[in-house]
Amino acid sequence: MKLAARWLGLTLLFLSILVFLAWLLGRVLSDRFLWSQYLSWLPSILSVPVAVLLWMLAAALHRLGRRPSKPRAFGLWGTGVCLAVAMLHFALVELRLHHLPLPPRPTSPHLRILHWNVTAIQRLHQVRDPLLAQHADIAILVNPHSDVGWAAFPEAVGPDFRVISSAGFVIASRLPVLRYGVAWLGLQGLPPETESSLPRRHGWTDPGRAMYLELDTRAAFGRTSVIWAIDLPSEPKLSRWKIAHDAAAIIASYRGTEIVIRENGTIEGVPSAGFPPPDVVVGDFNMTRGSAAMRSMLPGMRHAFDEAGAGYAATWPRYGYRTPIPLIHVDHLWVSPNTTALRYEIVDPGFGFHRMQVGDVVPGGTPLRGAR
Repeated sequence: MKLAARWLGLTLLFLSILVFLAWLLGRVLSDRFLWSQYLSWLPSILSVPVAVLLWMLAAALHRLGRRPSKPRAFGLWGTGVCLAVAMLHFALVELRLHHLPLPPRPTSPHLRILHWNVTAIQRLHQVRDPLLAQHADIAILVNPHSDVGWAAFPEAVGPDFRVISSAGFVIASRLPVLRYGVAWLGLQGLPPETESSLPRRHGWTDPGRAMYLELDTRAAFGRTSVIWAIDLPSEPKLSRWKIAHDAAAIIASYRGTEIVIRENGTIEGVPSAGFPPPDVVVGDFNMTRGSAAMRSMLPGMRHAFDEAGAGYAATWPRYGYRTPIPLIHVDHLWVSPNTTALRYEIVDPGFGFHRMQVGDVVPGGTPLRGAR
């Protein structure tokens, strides 16, 4: 009996160490390599508790068995210390529990941004009602491909919003949009002979896309505000590091047509000089928070959650995939060094595969940026 308990305890300890090391490698190496990106997707809310539970069972079985040797005892308690550090990291860095509860919405002038991937939504009211409930200044909706009657969307959200639809983005803004541009990123998909991990066949390609908008926030901030919206491929077999570097290079070299909206409401297409420097970047990156690839794509920018969020923050899957809660934070909001996030929250809209993200931001002392 004691011998069986001893060997079962060793097995459980080995499994605990294995889960912990996989989680740790994912956090350290992130998505710099194709193989490590899969480890970086291991959700802490599952990995850390599972490793701790296995360790606790191993410790209990060691107490039932013979007194362990010094090396075995060192391994057991050394693993326990590592797991305690992992739990602290999860609680204080990934959950930021010491910043709960979140403050209420600011009362001073600010810009409230809503971003939501509306994939799989089937009714117009399922988009309208959650959107209006957040009282956003600008709502950025991605993947409006389902048949919800998008032609009626401007009337559904009301006259307070100006609606723009382009390249798989739908923008509803209470503030005047001075100009915008869109770029298909042309990212390389899977080879034709390669089977996708997603429910498609072979050689599926999602080229990715990006959009920039300049909002007239001069009345509140004394300057305009530039937002980038980005949507990157979801295929798990594609290297996130390569996607991020290719997307950054394409955006940096972009030259296309910019849509300028004049004060009298006339619209003019002019040659674009490229994406202007962003104050805020939002999007479904299909990368986890803390992604090395995402940080390399947006150098100098800060994640709004790390600055103004707290609690459990994951956006996908909102439902389905046999998970009771979302497991991965794939939708993100970043702020520039010249912008400050006051509040960041993940909201369950009640519909669709993704939760929405809502952020309140203010400028951080940049000079006036004039609109064209």
